Amino acid sequence: MKKILCLLLSLMMAVCACAGALAESVTAAGSAAGFGGEVTVELSADEAGVIQSVAVSGENETPALGGAAIEKFNAELPGALCGLNAADVSA
Repeated sequence: MKKILCLLLSLMMAVCACAGALAESVTAAGSAAGFGGEVTVELSADEAGVIQSVAVSGENETPALGGAAIEKFNAELPGALCGLNAADVSA
């Protein structure tokens, strides 16, 4: 769980930093080893660095543990993060 959160925060910082320098939207993805295989976080931001989407996937994770955590992340994180920029996320 900590690996997923660390990966997500790292991706958010990278996307927000890169999005400000680019003239178009940017998407970044990162993966880490879970218990059942790879867990991937994908984050997209627009040209102003505002987060547009966040998605976590890990099809081979244990349904009651890793799978439940991924479902919870996907249910709660996009609503909490979309519309924020780097300064909002860091606060």
